[in-house]
Amino acid sequence: MVGTISPGAHSGRPGSDSSIVNSPKMVNSSSPRASIPFLAGAVTDSRYDVTQLLNDAYHLQANEWDSSSPFTIVSNGNTEFRVAVSAIDNATNGAPGAYPSLYRGCHWGYCTSRSGLPLKASRILRPGTLTTTDYTTVVRSGAWDDAYDIWFNRDRATSSNSTSGLEMMIWLDHFGGIQPAGRVVASNVDIGGNSYDVWYGGPGRDGGTVSYVLTHSVTSVSDLDLGRLTAYAISRRYMRRSWWLLDVEAGFETWIGGAGLSVDSFDVCDSAGCGISSNSGTTRS
Repeated sequence: MVGTISPGAHSGRPGSDSSIVNSPKMVNSSSPRASIPFLAGAVTDSRYDVTQLLNDAYHLQANEWDSSSPFTIVSNGNTEFRVAVSAIDNATNGAPGAYPSLYRGCHWGYCTSRSGLPLKASRILRPGTLTTTDYTTVVRSGAWDDAYDIWFNRDRATSSNSTSGLEMMIWLDHFGGIQPAGRVVASNVDIGGNSYDVWYGGPGRDGGTVSYVLTHSVTSVSDLDLGRLTAYAISRRYMRRSWWLLDVEAGFETWIGGAGLSVDSFDVCDSAGCGISSNSGTTRS
């Protein structure tokens, strides 16, 4: 059983192995894990719906925060989803209409269970402490990014995710002429064995949005070390070691269309594992 809640509007932007592998591996959508059948009607979310998955270890959210167009995602109740319907048609030089995504941690006050988050940034800097895997399938139409959205706050409060702290994005792929917030501040930067162009928009230090855009697009990453990316942001003074990691989200910022985009498997893992046990939970409304 999964649990669904519609907690009201909150802004977005402006099955796995419990072992941790330190070196990230890039894979493409031909991976066997990237072809998971969806059970029609198992979970259907739209607008501000949030669904508890896997004993509340993860949450699924439609997160249509800047659009009122028809938009629906479906899931079989595990850590995957597909965009089933999308009539979103936002200008590509503005904000996306939605960020359908999965997350572990706290999104605008709504927290998953037993995640260990919030956690001080200083606690995840050792290589292999916090890793993530995200297998996706994309479509070459519309306008979207295939991206992580990771939030750090100045204090331990979980009531909001905002750029008074730091929003850290990781762009795996994108289509349709969109670009991250701000401007390119560094090119072809090697972080943990991967090459990124680094974008930044904000006051120059202590907050804003940093976006790591892979110089060679991929549809999936495996055992990606988030500590190394956090350390780079600290070295650029975009955030501080004393700040708190709120959550790790993965999905698609959607400006135009997006039907057919899917996350096929997602996890966030620490020394205690990936939080995945059995597909059961409590329904709330």
